[in-house]
Amino acid sequence: MSSDFDYKSLTMEQLLWAFEGVQFKRPPRWHQWVSLAFAEDKPRVCFWHGVGTGKTLAAYYAAMRKGCKNILVVCPKHSISAWLRDIKWTEYSHAVISGETPERKAKMASPVNVHIIPFHALKTVFSSLKQIPGTTPVATGLTEEKAQDMVRKDKNLRVSKSRTAPGTYNVVKPKGRRWTIDDAEFSKYPFDCLIIDEIHRCNSSQSTQSKICKKISERVSNVIALTGTPVDKVLLELFHIYEVVDLGSTFGTNFWRFRLEHFVEYGLDYRVREGHDTIILQQAMPITLSFSKDECMDLPECTEDVILLEPTSEFRKLERRIILQKPINVKGCKAVFGEGSVRSGKLKQLSGGFLYLPDDVVYNLKENPKLEAVMDLLENTGEKIIIWYLFTEVMKMITKTISVPFVQIGGGMSSEEVVEAQRKFQEDPSVRCMVCQETCNEGWDGFAAGITVFWDLIISPRQREQCIGRMLRQGQEKKTIVYDLVLEGTVDQRVLDDHKKRQSEIAIYMDYIQQFETRVGE
Repeated sequence: MSSDFDYKSLTMEQLLWAFEGVQFKRPPRWHQWVSLAFAEDKPRVCFWHGVGTGKTLAAYYAAMRKGCKNILVVCPKHSISAWLRDIKWTEYSHAVISGETPERKAKMASPVNVHIIPFHALKTVFSSLKQIPGTTPVATGLTEEKAQDMVRKDKNLRVSKSRTAPGTYNVVKPKGRRWTIDDAEFSKYPFDCLIIDEIHRCNSSQSTQSKICKKISERVSNVIALTGTPVDKVLLELFHIYEVVDLGSTFGTNFWRFRLEHFVEYGLDYRVREGHDTIILQQAMPITLSFSKDECMDLPECTEDVILLEPTSEFRKLERRIILQKPINVKGCKAVFGEGSVRSGKLKQLSGGFLYLPDDVVYNLKENPKLEAVMDLLENTGEKIIIWYLFTEVMKMITKTISVPFVQIGGGMSSEEVVEAQRKFQEDPSVRCMVCQETCNEGWDGFAAGITVFWDLIISPRQREQCIGRMLRQGQEKKTIVYDLVLEGTVDQRVLDDHKKRQSEIAIYMDYIQQFETRVGE
């Protein structure tokens, strides 16, 4: 078919006729059949299907139709459960690349059809930490005793004899180590297909994981890229994503030329030139298929609501002192926060109900309206609830207070621990609550929940959609609700209002600080 053919015009009857005799363990839905038809004669494709629409199964089936036998699936750690869930509908054998580095490399060599590797593990398999040549001087002209004393206090330092002042010693610091890609590693694994889930993580050409994905892409004959949210802020992000997928066939290989042609500077960022958004998307269309949630599923109603909370007098006092750069005296710690970016961070912490102070001191506010609101929801509803948080301290507050059975997902957990927490939340009726870090928002089923709560408000539309998509996805059969916990008259309200304006995070907080200072001045 021609590249401008409208695949979405195909009816279910036409699709079943086109794929007559093709059998799958789980029959594809209409949009999945369309995806297979679209990918049939294209070695490299992008499925930009909405969050929770069944992209993983579509990718497996597309690989099967292409006759792929040795597939590498790259995905976020928290998406592994989805890939394990859907592989049972195929004849493929599989291995999850987990454990320490030697174990990961051993599993990569296992004779299976599908190797599932989380993004963070790519570096340990395909690259290694190597010392950067050279050192940085720390102190010169010292006696040997003083030099050795410095090294005893800081194990990262080294002593060397001075060449310019005989009899004295210098203390230097090695420049450190960096991840260096090992080209020889790629030839060990003869993959014929690369599937990259949540490929928006490859939107930076400088990241090691993007470089590795691109090198693998260069060596395979088929690439399938998936994400429900390809762009978070500006279409400029698409350049590096497509460079990984098709090695520059869509947008070329010169980033600076692409940016100059289609974008103009906008403050510290860039925005697309008028009318060029259509040009960019038309360039991507030949290898890109996109379905919204509404096109794929008849989902039940989801309501978004705000729980407006009154800040405590303690909160207002601390907020004022942070913004006006006045000392905060709590728990024997005296702190003044100067730079705007630091004050912005402290306001975000304060909205969560705590402050990180110097010398590893953590101060929790005496009363926390958000914690009381969460307790009310757990006590007065029979629904399972997913609570999204940003800071570890918030997780500690919640898990110490709630009395219902819960599971949690956060940084530092192994792939196996994450998969087990997700399984328990979905399958165990007694588990009422999932306490989940905002960064762990991709690729898993949480449709057992009926309520999603944002404790810390998210500025990124992409992250917010992913978080809601854990609950509002294929398999959801009941009405759902999303709550934002908002402290009235605070920066919380500015963040909520910005979901449409889409400023940068620092711009929102600085605007709030500056307007606060203006009001105080009056």
